[in-house]
Amino acid sequence: MATLYVVFGSEGEWSDHNEWMCAAYADEAKANEHAVKAKAFSDAWYSLPREERLSRSTPREHQLKGIASPFDPHGLDAYGQAGYVDYSVTSVELLEEVPT
Repeated sequence: MATLYVVFGSEGEWSDHNEWMCAAYADEAKANEHAVKAKAFSDAWYSLPREERLSRSTPREHQLKGIASPFDPHGLDAYGQAGYVDYSVTSVELLEEVPT
């Protein structure tokens, strides 16, 4: 069986915690690199003044303005009140057949 390494984004705590999948790789090192680069992009985004971030309100606008993260193209939609986004990698076995 092959292993897939899935990059997850997450933000918030407790009842307002959100998670989403960003990418999957067959190579664990590439998945980890992706998570590090996604976090760097997120940190740069959050270094912008809040008013500037709020003026860029939808993922489609982000894509049109060229500011969507290449590491998490839909992530800016989830960037909410928490003020940060974390990225992590988890592994899952790739199955060829549904177990019986």
